[in-house]
Amino acid sequence: MSPDFLWPHLKALPYFRGFLRAIEAKLLDGVNLPAPRLDVGCGDGHFGQVALHGPTEVGVDPAIDSLREAQRRGVYR
Repeated sequence: MSPDFLWPHLKALPYFRGFLRAIEAKLLDGVNLPAPRLDVGCGDGHFGQVALHGPTEVGVDPAIDSLREAQRRGVYR
C-alpha cells in the first residue's frame, strides 16, 4: 500500500496546490532516486519532505526566503 500523499499536502498548502502536489508525489512514489539527491527548485522543501522518502541531501532555489524556510524546518542536510 502506498503512503498517503494527499493529507500531508492538504494540511500545509492551499487545497488546489495540495491536490497537485499529491498527484506529483504519487507519480514519483515508484521511482528509485538513490542518494545523493539534488532537489532543484526546492522552494521551502515541503514537496521534497513529503514525496522523497527520507532526507534529501541538497536543495537549491533562487528564492532565498524559501531556502531559509527549508533550512529552518531541517528539510535538507
